Amino acid sequence: MNEIVLASPAKINLFLEIIRRRPDGFHEIESIMQLVDLCDEVRLRRRRGGIRLQVSGAELPEDRGNLAYRAAALALEAAGLSEGLEIRLVKRIPVAGGLGGGSSNAAAPPRGAEPPDAQPRRAPRRRCCPLRPQLRRRASG
Repeated sequence: MNEIVLASPAKINLFLEIIRRRPDGFHEIESIMQLVDLCDEVRLRRRRGGIRLQVSGAELPEDRGNLAYRAAALALEAAGLSEGLEIRLVKRIPVAGGLGGGSSNAAAPPRGAEPPDAQPRRAPRRRCCPLRPQLRRRASG
């Protein structure tokens, strides 16, 4: 697989209601959001094994503490791939600024886990959805 470069857009919530706290610690929400022009950059490339995450532009975990890393692990498992994924994340969206940067970043790695000979699949993306409610919206369109 050649490198895939994706824009990972920020969003603003025009309406947000917390419905309930889930057993996994995340929340079910109702939200109306608008994407904005501010974007992080996510570069994806297959590798021999494992996941390697590099983050520039912010001090963030480069392991399972990062949503993009966890989304990649779930997507690779769901796709049944033995290969790994290299993720290079260039942060421009302020961390913890309420702009959905982490969720947007996590929606990108499943694209790199799609089998190269297949049409884009929804299964790897669906598998990542337990991470964040916002991911469901970002992964689906």
